[in-house]
Amino acid sequence: MGVYTLLLGTLEPYCANMFSASLGMVANFVMQWFWVFRATRRWYVSFVFSAIFSVIGVFLSSLLVFLLTTKTLLEDAPLVAKCLVVVVIFFYNFLTKKFSFGD
Repeated sequence: MGVYTLLLGTLEPYCANMFSASLGMVANFVMQWFWVFRATRRWYVSFVFSAIFSVIGVFLSSLLVFLLTTKTLLEDAPLVAKCLVVVVIFFYNFLTKKFSFGD
């Protein structure tokens, strides 16, 4: 959220989302590998699955941010739009990463 907020001053909300979410993807993988899931796959297999699902999630979240900030009353509230999208993407990420790690 911090990187997203900083980038809002120079980028469109959906572009800021793509960049910040991409940075978060790597940090997320490391934290999940060590602290969240009991991985039964090798780390590189988990990373490939995780990266594929994360890229899909980044595009899905960017699409949702774009739609919410251009087609709804949240046009002037990109941070509110991002918070709503985070809730939706949280569940998507958890389920797909659970599969990725073989947990």
